[in-house]
Amino acid sequence: MNQLGVKKEQLIDFLGGWLMLNLAFLSAVSLRFDDLRVENPTYYNYYLQLWVFNNLLWLVLRQLNRSATPLQWKEGVRKKMGQSLGLILWHILLFALLLLALKETFFSRLFGIYFYALWTLFLLVWDGLYFKWQENRRKKGLGRRRIGLVGSGGSFERLNNPEAHLYQEGLQLVWSLEQKKNAGIKPENYAAELKKSGVQELYLALGDAAELLQWQRFADAHLMRTRIVPDFQMPFNKSFEVEYLLGIPLIYPRQEPLENFKNRSIKRLLDLLLSLFVIVLVLPLAFILIAPLILVSSRGPIFFTQLRSGLNEEQFYILKFRSLGLDGKPFAVGNFIRRHSLDELPQFLNVLKGEMSVIGPRPHMLEHTKEYRDKLDGFMVRHLIKPGITGLAQVQGYRGQIEQEGELESRVLADVYYLENWSVLLDLKIVFLTVFQALFPLPKAR
Repeated sequence: MNQLGVKKEQLIDFLGGWLMLNLAFLSAVSLRFDDLRVENPTYYNYYLQLWVFNNLLWLVLRQLNRSATPLQWKEGVRKKMGQSLGLILWHILLFALLLLALKETFFSRLFGIYFYALWTLFLLVWDGLYFKWQENRRKKGLGRRRIGLVGSGGSFERLNNPEAHLYQEGLQLVWSLEQKKNAGIKPENYAAELKKSGVQELYLALGDAAELLQWQRFADAHLMRTRIVPDFQMPFNKSFEVEYLLGIPLIYPRQEPLENFKNRSIKRLLDLLLSLFVIVLVLPLAFILIAPLILVSSRGPIFFTQLRSGLNEEQFYILKFRSLGLDGKPFAVGNFIRRHSLDELPQFLNVLKGEMSVIGPRPHMLEHTKEYRDKLDGFMVRHLIKPGITGLAQVQGYRGQIEQEGELESRVLADVYYLENWSVLLDLKIVFLTVFQALFPLPKAR
């Protein structure tokens, strides 16, 4: 993609995001007030200042939240929506801090609910429309970077395949040369072809260091950017991260978004908001309704605690409403609360303490960790993030006791996928599915 095309798309994205913010603000004003006029300065001046504050804060947060690399279509929609949700969460937090600093309530809480709900809806719709527009441009050949390819091997063949759909990555292959059949031919022999093809970037899948340097110097002299294509296959079909140590490239085969402090902060903020909501509004009512039923139905305490493996295999006591009798089997009320996941509600206290997250791999008992750590690939990878009350594996139906061969492997695959692909949007999707399945349990739920 040429620089003009990049700037055009960035400008459209910027203007779209700005429009969604202000459209949400005006819509919230319209829904909440009938008299927000210039002649009514008591309200008008406060909300005019709030409008300016919202726009300035959005500009700052958007700059901090920009992706360092172009978003690819396959992962870009979800990633960009996740960034948008993260931006809105930070906006809410900073606005809340402003209200605390003012020590007085100048703004309607109902207006705030309208504004942030509408802004979230408008911005997510805009992200989807923006990427759909981008995809249509790519299919028409607009906004693509014109690339050339030199080399051989598996990586060369994958990129040189007409079915590779490079347009989805914003690329158009316009020239290629299989180097192994033309050994010894100098890059200068192809200068005219490359110029005619309009190659902007030259992808080099060359194993020989001397040839690689020769083609790179040639590309520099002809104003083409170079990209080095390593000729080896990794056991994952996804992008990797590269860092450098003393000039030596280090390839990270597993991306972990939650290694980023900003992402961890956003996830922790979500955990605190959700856990406080449940602990203040839901858990007391649940306790009043469930606790007497547990005591009447079965001898024993109301709560059940057990040591589980958490982040970095640190042990903690998980908290649940008791659902099993002295014989180890669910009693009538216990079976009901397990089926509807009500026994998990006290774990929001674990979340508030920082031992768990709302979303993450379910924590296993210590004996299971000991049994499976060496038997099952990826099992211990789950302990690189905090365990969750619910997770991707659970909403996919992998919950309860393990009854079939391969079921645990499917759980682990889902947990590792979550670890490698975390986003705010994925967390919200899992929350929605968890609530839905609590109301309408899957056959596996018990």
